[in-house]
Amino acid sequence: MTYALIPIQRVAAPAPDDEFLVMRALSGDHWAEEALYRRHVGDVLCLARRMLRNDADAEDVVQDVFVSAFDELEDLQNADRFGAWVRRMTVNRVYKRMRRQRLRRLLGLDRTFEACAPLASQASERAGQEARADLRIIDRALDRLGAAERIAWILRRLHGHSLGEVADLVGCSLATAKRRIARADGVVKTLMEGP
Repeated sequence: MTYALIPIQRVAAPAPDDEFLVMRALSGDHWAEEALYRRHVGDVLCLARRMLRNDADAEDVVQDVFVSAFDELEDLQNADRFGAWVRRMTVNRVYKRMRRQRLRRLLGLDRTFEACAPLASQASERAGQEARADLRIIDRALDRLGAAERIAWILRRLHGHSLGEVADLVGCSLATAKRRIARADGVVKTLMEGP
């Protein structure tokens, strides 16, 4: 009697969802914390970079956000909303940092501050001169906006969040989010159209 060997196929197990990882992290599993970090760090860093327009400050915010998130994990109401929770923490930390930077500039304590132009500098090498020029104009428009308008505009126009998500992330009403984005759109449009 002969037996045929049947090849074994490996099937990848589905990645655990945030709710499962949060529960495991709460029970002390460090691999679950690392999995949550790896899953969300890219989005949080991108969000912080675009809002702060400075890589070093953005990396500081990301570190603060995740340290706080894991310290306060038991306070998370819905374990499946971990991603939204850390994005909200990021927005709050960015607001705080922007207010502190503005105060330091007003008091003359931060003479080394220079606004970066990350949109223009992050353009792909395949982007044409016209696209780079448009990004520089948008950078100038963002410089003219207050923190609230800049953050709402970036969340909506660059990160593609819905109006409801923007309102949720920045902690304002839907109408306020719409006003902030509309004001920012107006500034961008005015500069794009030129004199």
